[in-house]
Amino acid sequence: MHFVDAKGILSAQNGMNVYRGCTHGCVYCDSRSKCYGFTHDFEDVEVKRNAPELLEKMKGIFRNMEQVELLGCFEEAVAVVDFVKENSADMVFTDIVMPDISGISLGSALQRLPNPPAIVLMSSIPGFSLEAWKIQAFGFIEKPYTRMDVVRMVEKYRKELISGMGIGQDC
Repeated sequence: MHFVDAKGILSAQNGMNVYRGCTHGCVYCDSRSKCYGFTHDFEDVEVKRNAPELLEKMKGIFRNMEQVELLGCFEEAVAVVDFVKENSADMVFTDIVMPDISGISLGSALQRLPNPPAIVLMSSIPGFSLEAWKIQAFGFIEKPYTRMDVVRMVEKYRKELISGMGIGQDC
């Protein structure tokens, strides 16, 4: 297995990020065709690592927000669950596609904690907004996101907190 840094699914080098690694080696799921531009062995799974600059972008957004304290940044979902178990956190912003478990699974795990944080899922795949609703996520931000998207979500959280409505509950 090897990792590649990528901003998105599509690139100039290959038409799509095809999932690979089946054990029976069929043409349909291993994309052996040269048109996909894969240069590594079939048995070597290529894993897309989310662009590290997106994590830096989020850090910058939160650093410049008044009355917001950034408690931590994590590259693995399991570390987030461990952190939130030990520390009080109001909100968790997470990508849906991550190396260890999905953001949906992370959100489900966080919702089972005694005092779960508000979960905001982020993805470039709009179809995941339904999944966000199923796990009672506080919100969903479609990528590419802007600073204003994140600010609006934090403001929405603050308004619901102040109104006493209860985070994520309908009127």
